[in-house]
Amino acid sequence: YVIGAISSLGKTTFIQQITDNIAFKGQDILFFSLEMSKFEMVGKSLSRLTFESINTRTEAVTTRQILKNSFNKEVLVNSGAGAKYESISDHLSIIEGGFNTNLNDVKSKIENYIELTGAKPVIVIDYLQILQAGDNGTGTDKQKIDYLVTELKRISRDNGLTVIVISSFNRENYLSGVGFESFKESGAIEYTADVVFGLQLEAVNNLDKGPGKI
Repeated sequence: YVIGAISSLGKTTFIQQITDNIAFKGQDILFFSLEMSKFEMVGKSLSRLTFESINTRTEAVTTRQILKNSFNKEVLVNSGAGAKYESISDHLSIIEGGFNTNLNDVKSKIENYIELTGAKPVIVIDYLQILQAGDNGTGTDKQKIDYLVTELKRISRDNGLTVIVISSFNRENYLSGVGFESFKESGAIEYTADVVFGLQLEAVNNLDKGPGKI
């Protein structure tokens, strides 16, 4: 599964909410976070969980407050957010990465996890354009993305795993409707992925309708 959108539209937040819910149901998740730290990811989840509580909606804490440790700790208890995230964390492994994380690192961690636990986790890659190709790192950006998408598909198929990949969009498509051409160096994405999602602002649909329509 590949999901794409423009920068800062909420790709990570959207996928994180989905995977938190999957983990809460008892399915193991391996979340490769190549841009955000584990602390930031946990803070975002806790903030959302406090907001979801009907009784404490007005007292919900922000991610910034959590990261700065400047909030009322009782909110986590009273809202049930702390307890719920504890259940989520039993099945969620956030693996911090960076601009030097490559496909071989991902493969190794997946193989080790399956060998140690016997479980088949859902894999999340956040995000595709940061992941390095490892031994096949030469060539154009398009060739790199083609290789990564093909290999991630191979990991999914050979191990019977669900793999969710977050992708950025081309800058040329920031103000146009979502299409396969929107995906950065899309190449093999449209041919290899089983499902492709595109998120966009509703206003984009009205850009070609003239002034006053947005």
